[in-house]
Amino acid sequence: MNPEVEIQEQNLQIEDLSIRFATVSNMEALFDALIKKGKDHADFKDERIPYWADLWPSAIGLSQHMVRHKLIKPGDRVLELGCGLGLVGVVAGKMGAEVHFTDYIQDALDMASRNWDLNDIPGEATFSILDWREPAGNFQPDWILAADVAYEKRILQPLLDTILHFKGPNTKVLLTEPGRQIGQAFFELLEKSELQTSDSSMIVKLKGIETRVGIWEIG
Repeated sequence: MNPEVEIQEQNLQIEDLSIRFATVSNMEALFDALIKKGKDHADFKDERIPYWADLWPSAIGLSQHMVRHKLIKPGDRVLELGCGLGLVGVVAGKMGAEVHFTDYIQDALDMASRNWDLNDIPGEATFSILDWREPAGNFQPDWILAADVAYEKRILQPLLDTILHFKGPNTKVLLTEPGRQIGQAFFELLEKSELQTSDSSMIVKLKGIETRVGIWEIG
């Protein structure tokens, strides 16, 4: 784990599931550290902004939706895209899934691994770097899960390409997004593809703030 990352632990309640969860307490310092690397540094050029370090309403919403509707069954294979702190994958693991956590940032994977271990989940988990610009591997999961990943224009087509790369004929996809305009651009891409989509929404309360989170199901 990057020594610059400061960690605090808390208890989360996701419907009837109790989760022990580590979060990052110095997210602003991580932004400052990226800026200090300078514009010629590879991380700066590639815009490796530490969005992963926050717990977002969309992750809470996707987790609640899975548990409320009992979507994940024991033995299901789950691929989480852009896992960040790993809440969605941890919840899927608590529901009995084998979880493959992926992110573009190693610090995110380290935190997701920490959160998996904190919960003494008996199932299996893997943690892998995944660049959506070059998706690789022939893994076809039962579920592809992603919370608030459509946040920059440059990643929208690679995100769709990655979903299509891993989606098998029976794979179900769940995405959550908090109504950003750039997110709508991604869903317009979806509508132009051959994927069948449906959407709903829910209100998520996090840190005293209510956010309407959209839930997109892709068949």
